[in-house]
Amino acid sequence: MRRICRPRGKYVRYLYRLRHLVESGFCELKEWRGIAMRYAKKVSSYLANCHIRAIAIWAKVI
Repeated sequence: MRRICRPRGKYVRYLYRLRHLVESGFCELKEWRGIAMRYAKKVSSYLANCHIRAIAIWAKVI
């Protein structure tokens, strides 16, 4: 079968770059097992773990 070619929408390079940054940030957060599996029972504990991991990532960048 032959593909039907559709006109593509406008490509905004900046938005794709921003999307990649966000996705890679979440990926880096989920490398920590406690966040990926959500071992914390309470939302406040889970959020604290996310903050600690984000600080560790930030410190690694600096």
